[in-house]
Amino acid sequence: MSADLFEWLVQYHINTNLQPNLKHLSQGRYTSPRGKAVLEGEENDDTTGCLILANGDSLVRRLQEEKIILDRVPPKFIQTEDYTSFKAFLDKNEKKDGAFVYDGKNNTITRISRFANHAEGMDGIRDSYRKFLPANFVYEEAVAMTPEDYDDHIGTKTDLAMVLPIARTTNDSKVNAYQVKRTAYGQTGLGKVTHFGPQGLKEEFFFHYDPTSNGPFIDEEHGIVGVYRSYERNEKGELVKVLEQLVGDPKEYFKL
Repeated sequence: MSADLFEWLVQYHINTNLQPNLKHLSQGRYTSPRGKAVLEGEENDDTTGCLILANGDSLVRRLQEEKIILDRVPPKFIQTEDYTSFKAFLDKNEKKDGAFVYDGKNNTITRISRFANHAEGMDGIRDSYRKFLPANFVYEEAVAMTPEDYDDHIGTKTDLAMVLPIARTTNDSKVNAYQVKRTAYGQTGLGKVTHFGPQGLKEEFFFHYDPTSNGPFIDEEHGIVGVYRSYERNEKGELVKVLEQLVGDPKEYFKL
């Protein structure tokens, strides 16, 4: 069931971050209710983000044993077998700190309050961030991501999303991380949805303003299309984009 998480988060991003904020978009540019334009690379405080770590039923135990999960109280898992129950859980917890762990074997989810981000092996992965992130991950038109870009724009949750699937995947236990980012990407002032695996970024989705597009549109009245990209490693071991496609209704594209 964890294969549905990316698609569910795309729908959640549309429902929670795009639709309520369409009134703040003019010609594809976002201005907050306080009158401030949200520029690319800035946090949009009017939107909701989240991080979900996904695995079978052993991930929480493993991360507790390795002192990555620091919570003192055992987590309580909630059944989330479809998008409706999944969204209800995120809505209930959207104002709380921490991140979520999804048990793909039993289709359940829980919130974890505190994660350690300096466990063994993590810093070496950060030093090699260019192997796991495309050059334009932070800025849509960028041709390279500088160390300053990484320090300034890759926050704690995105850092964990990239590092943990690489550092904590084993032969019999693959870790994936899914995120809705609040950091504006492109001119719309809205963030993106990401999916990281053991090889780095696997796929992402973001909003783009293109009123002249042939569609499909997420919202044609406002000229908003959805862009889906997927990534793989080539024969040289480089992370490369293998697909870019416009997405309209995610229920149709992802067959939710």
